[in-house]
Amino acid sequence: MFCKYCGHELLSDDKFCPFCGKKVDEEQENTKKSVVNNNEGFKNFEDTNQHVPYYVNQPNVQNDVDDSGSFGWAVLGFFFPLCGFILYLVWINTKPKCAKNAGIGALVNICLDVLFMLLMIFFITICA
Repeated sequence: MFCKYCGHELLSDDKFCPFCGKKVDEEQENTKKSVVNNNEGFKNFEDTNQHVPYYVNQPNVQNDVDDSGSFGWAVLGFFFPLCGFILYLVWINTKPKCAKNAGIGALVNICLDVLFMLLMIFFITICA
């Protein structure tokens, strides 16, 4: 039986939860007894599962992603800044080095574009 307030396991004769101090409801005790009585032909589920953890062993998941931070991502981000920005947003949590390079490439392109536009405006105003 488990405490409905904190979730810790209780003994069958507990009147109060030893972890949070809340009173164990009588209906909670009655529910446990009725479940046990309805399954008289079976073993008590709590007795058979007492030492089994709540999680199941999962197959090995490959967590090592290739986050080399290659310079190629910066080049891609430079020539295609929208693509570099999207890759930055997609990879920021899973591949931080690659995301940083793609984002830097896009940012360098945008900065150079702004600088080029300012120089063009400056030269047009001087020549005119």
